[in-house]
Amino acid sequence: MIKFLKGQSRFLYRDATGKEHFEAMLVCDTAAELAGVTELDGAVLDFGSIAHAVDDAQILRLDSSGDWIIQTGDDAGKTPTEVASSNATLSAPKTALTKAIDEKIEGDGTGEALPEVEESAYADDAEPLESGEKSVEAVDSEVKKAVNADEKSE
Repeated sequence: MIKFLKGQSRFLYRDATGKEHFEAMLVCDTAAELAGVTELDGAVLDFGSIAHAVDDAQILRLDSSGDWIIQTGDDAGKTPTEVASSNATLSAPKTALTKAIDEKIEGDGTGEALPEVEESAYADDAEPLESGEKSVEAVDSEVKKAVNADEKSE
């Protein structure tokens, strides 16, 4: 759903056909909803209009060619259509990988089967430290002390 915030938008002019032109502020659920939208509620949206896509947490602006351009995040400078098409191409390899895992393909491509791994070899099942072994935190603490002592001696 796209909502036109008339109280926050600015009326610019009325064209020869009688349509009102606004530099508008919009709120929508997703950026994809804005693709191709240049008129709303009988008003023409002029470039410089902005929209907040709530579900996507993005701010978009309408450029002079009539395209909505994402202004925030990793997708800044792209249109919602470009982002949707790049996401579609990325999902294909993930699907193929998931299918390969589900089929439990064995081997490494050389024709030889990979060795079986026992469940007890996982890190979650690791043996506790021997009394003479130091934990990672203890080693980190010793390193920090050595560095601090070295800096003070200079």
